[in-house]
Amino acid sequence: MELPPPSAFAPPPLYAINQTRQVFLATDVRKADGFFRRLCGLLATPAREFGFGHGLWIQPSRGVHMLGMRYPIDAVYVDEHNRVVHIEPQLQPWRLGAICKAAVSVLELPAGAVAATETQVGDEICFWCAAG
Repeated sequence: MELPPPSAFAPPPLYAINQTRQVFLATDVRKADGFFRRLCGLLATPAREFGFGHGLWIQPSRGVHMLGMRYPIDAVYVDEHNRVVHIEPQLQPWRLGAICKAAVSVLELPAGAVAATETQVGDEICFWCAAG
């Protein structure tokens, strides 16, 4: 019996939409909700595989680190109502992002995505499953 490829077992990606600005932030968002997935984040993801349209939603999280990273990202901190409470644009490798007590999750996006979508503190972000 032949097994399906490992990707067949992966959860479907999510969309992240800035409801306030009516613009997609990402159409291929992966969720990091386990301890090791949150700790490692994008460390094993090459920059060429994390271009515009991709994202990593870390929950729960009030802050991120860039230790071991090789490329900058935008970090969007979101509260329990999916409102943007803090933004770290162009967060550079080997830096620590802010700790934001109001945040319950962080959406990591390719560097420049926040500026391109004009995302700002106070905007509402909607996450929904691409498969349904």
